[in-house]
Amino acid sequence: MAGVWRQRAAVSADGPRSHGRGTDRMTPHEPVTRSNTPTVSSLIAAGGWRPISNCPGRYLSSIVSAVTPQDLAGPDAEIRVFSVSRAPDPVHVAVLSDGGLISYARPDGRFVHTLNTQSGFDRKLKQLGIES
Repeated sequence: MAGVWRQRAAVSADGPRSHGRGTDRMTPHEPVTRSNTPTVSSLIAAGGWRPISNCPGRYLSSIVSAVTPQDLAGPDAEIRVFSVSRAPDPVHVAVLSDGGLISYARPDGRFVHTLNTQSGFDRKLKQLGIES
């Protein structure tokens, strides 16, 4: 699956960028910059995610939010959108280096985000009927 969509790595010519908040710690609900393109591991470590019961390798954002999948995955991540019969809402998918982000776009413009390790990501995409 990771071979189908690749997150394009980019480095800012002027070096690392700060969030402008006096901290280098990124939370899962802050937009990311090119210098801090996240991984599943880094987003989980930053907090705001809880394991999904009976779904090894899958984590749910603790809030439904207006933060977009692009905000979480980074400006250079390719976000693919799918309409599938197994999900009532459009499914936004981004491949990360150690898994992926699957987000569901609610009709009110907010998103439900899930982070997935590689095995959880592959399993959920198969369950949704999204082919690699």
